[in-house]
Amino acid sequence: MRFAINILVLILLFEIASGIFSGILPNYRILLTELSKKNNEQQKLEKIKATKDLFNTISQRSEIKGLDLSRDYFEIYLPTKFKDYELTAILFQLLKKNGFSFKSLDFKEAEDIKIETINLPLIKKVKFSLVIDGQYNSIMNFIQDLENNSRIFYVDKITLSRSSNGVSANLELSSFYLKPIKISP
Repeated sequence: MRFAINILVLILLFEIASGIFSGILPNYRILLTELSKKNNEQQKLEKIKATKDLFNTISQRSEIKGLDLSRDYFEIYLPTKFKDYELTAILFQLLKKNGFSFKSLDFKEAEDIKIETINLPLIKKVKFSLVIDGQYNSIMNFIQDLENNSRIFYVDKITLSRSSNGVSANLELSSFYLKPIKISP
């Protein structure tokens, strides 16, 4: 008889424990889901805060304070959209100024540039190559005009070789533009 009572007590304890756990387990899963959502939202807020801090840090620099940062003015230096015809027109103007004509111009796929402190791709880099023939001094003047242009250009690589016109230059260049920031709600 004592054995039967012990078994009944064990069954009763098992039923109570399973009832408690069957009620707790779904709520525990909901809690884990909500904590994961909260963690994702917290990470998004941290990225936004880091972007804001970066903006504040940059805007405090003396070089930036002196600039007219109206949208039209800033669009000249770092446009918000890549326009191949615009870049081609700028290059054509600089080439014409230095007495060159297009020999070839090839655009490559744009790539993201990440800023380490915020880990967001805010800037796109467009690479392109250009081949020109002419005198060495004219090529150097062209490169100097690129460096002094209001649009940001970066000379990745220059390959010079002799040609019938003096020197042939194969230039690998980059230009940059802002990538739109999409903040999801």
